[in-house]
Amino acid sequence: MEADQLPTKPGPYYWRKSDEDEWTRVFNVRLSNSIGLCVDEGFYHESVEHRGGQWLPIPTADELVKLQATKKMVDEGQDAFMAFDKHGRVRHLGDVRDYAKLVGRTWQELAEEGYTCELVTIIKEEK
Repeated sequence: MEADQLPTKPGPYYWRKSDEDEWTRVFNVRLSNSIGLCVDEGFYHESVEHRGGQWLPIPTADELVKLQATKKMVDEGQDAFMAFDKHGRVRHLGDVRDYAKLVGRTWQELAEEGYTCELVTIIKEEK
């Protein structure tokens, strides 16, 4: 999610009005009929659209573990598997069985639908 996009899923976020401001934690964002509401200490505040500004979701512990594992693959130049859908779009980087579990299928079912898997080497591009 880009920092200037409005929240599209419920959960905790960091928020700031503009680039010059400090990030503050918004206790929670709840969605009601596709309208995001800022919630602090159990009290509803204004809608996220009305508040505007920049939003960053706070990752869950599981998401942080996956991000750290991906960063490690990049830093160490490890080999990994990349899963592609039938249109050639990347759907997952890492163990393809994890992706299959995530979508509630087996890898064999996904392969029958045209998913493919390729071994790739993750490298860090020097700037």
